Amino acid sequence: MTCLERNQLAIYYNKIGDIDKAIDLCEKNILEDFDGSFPYDFLINAYTKMNDFDSVKRVLTNAVWVFENIVNPRRADRKRKLDRYKNMLKNYQRGEKDEIF
Repeated sequence: MTCLERNQLAIYYNKIGDIDKAIDLCEKNILEDFDGSFPYDFLINAYTKMNDFDSVKRVLTNAVWVFENIVNPRRADRKRKLDRYKNMLKNYQRGEKDEIF
């Protein structure tokens, strides 16, 4: 299954209320350093709602690494998304967990 197929399936599982399956699919995508924002945003949101801030930090750290090292520097939204993930991680590290999003 491709990362894009997993993203689509994660959206489906989330819509029908099976958040655990959706999380599992998105986790597989970030393990493969997927270069789109969907799995990172989904997981950050899900883990924030679950108050699992260690997982939020892990996902944000991975997102920053991917957008710095994997995403094509010429991609139009790269800098905007990278800056957003960096700011979210900075807020987390300062203890502003309510300000992650």
